[in-house]
Amino acid sequence: MAYLDLTQPLPRLLPAHDAPTLPAGANDGLTELDRMVIALSRNDPRSSLTTPGRFRRIFAYLFSMRLPNALADPRLEALRRFAVLLRKQRTRLPETETARLVAAGYSLAAVADARRIIEPEFA
Repeated sequence: MAYLDLTQPLPRLLPAHDAPTLPAGANDGLTELDRMVIALSRNDPRSSLTTPGRFRRIFAYLFSMRLPNALADPRLEALRRFAVLLRKQRTRLPETETARLVAAGYSLAAVADARRIIEPEFA
């Protein structure tokens, strides 16, 4: 059995929202959180990218199926979308998806890192 010692400070797992932002170009690659999002998206179906309709929600309720949720952070959701589409469409991924990821705040170096992580999975 594990016990939590409340006399010690708790570790900070995620950065605070009021943390200072890095200057442009300081961190062009993917962060550890970005890599976790890519890893977690590995089992997401393409249908997880759309909002489920009424009948899909009823069907999921009746058969006790779990519907994937979108991520709360739009930047991370854009990365998840890119990862799912790249896995499903492989080389036929439109350039608009790369542009969407860049518009979400990722650099071209981060997009290249994401491709290097995802593409060996289907090679």
